Amino acid sequence: MRIGPDASSGSNESILYPIDLMRQVAAKLLVQADTALQEHNTICSQVQGFLDTNDVDGCMAAVVAPHEKRIRDSYEWQMQLASTLFAAIDAMEGADENVSQSFTPRGFGHGRLE
Repeated sequence: MRIGPDASSGSNESILYPIDLMRQVAAKLLVQADTALQEHNTICSQVQGFLDTNDVDGCMAAVVAPHEKRIRDSYEWQMQLASTLFAAIDAMEGADENVSQSFTPRGFGHGRLE
């Protein structure tokens, strides 16, 4: 997606957004974070099973719980980032389409483009 003045305007300033690459990155981030979260959940279940039988006074659980929460929050944040990136890409494409349609030739006269 190219944003900026047309080349015929004499300006070389433009902003390029590699939409396809952005989608690939967002998809990869979403899949990897989701996979890591599932693996994290599996390991946490195993750790919880161990703690249930071996941590009578709760000391180990007190150490593990905050660490587990930080890791879980990190994966969830990554998945939210990927979703936000997808939404931003959709908004950029929608804006590009809206701008493109607003410059569609409609004939001659006041308020119309040639």
